[in-house]
Amino acid sequence: MSYGDEKIIAQRLAKQKEQLHTIDNTVYINKTEYTFARREFEYGFSMVVPESFDDMPSEIADQKFPHRNRPPVIISSSDYRVCLAFNQIEPLASDMDALTLQFRSYIKSIRPANVFFSYGAYDLPNSMQVSHFDYRYSIVNGDLYNITFLANLSDTGLFGGFICPVDVRDDWEPLVRQMLKTIEVTKEETIL
Repeated sequence: MSYGDEKIIAQRLAKQKEQLHTIDNTVYINKTEYTFARREFEYGFSMVVPESFDDMPSEIADQKFPHRNRPPVIISSSDYRVCLAFNQIEPLASDMDALTLQFRSYIKSIRPANVFFSYGAYDLPNSMQVSHFDYRYSIVNGDLYNITFLANLSDTGLFGGFICPVDVRDDWEPLVRQMLKTIEVTKEETIL
């Protein structure tokens, strides 16, 4: 006869993991330790990201992003399976929600097999906003999870993406959402 103890213990452990699985703590994903720190990027913004993420070598970037319009800034884990990519774009429209949903619809129209999950937006200090959506898609050797995001940075826009294998989605998704909330403008100049 079961009294539900196992279920209660499992719920408590899940809640405890959720509380500790933040960018403020050291986390373990697939037996790899990650700590997080603020990093400045060339487009006039900073963001809290995994400290161990380094610039992806161009020969690896050529393989992972084989199109000529690949993001110019890509940082990744040491095995290159998990990455963050950034591109500076023209200043964003004042209606970030509409723009993000329009971009999501465009991706859906060209890749209807993608599975789309959620959409969200965060208001940040200094009247900044970050909007995002996430989806799963297939490649030749497996499925990937992507969080695509847009941010308005004073006088320019930021287009970015987080990509990881689907098998680690549940570990990374809450961390990336926390990272997005840390985007800050570090300088007022436009590099376009």
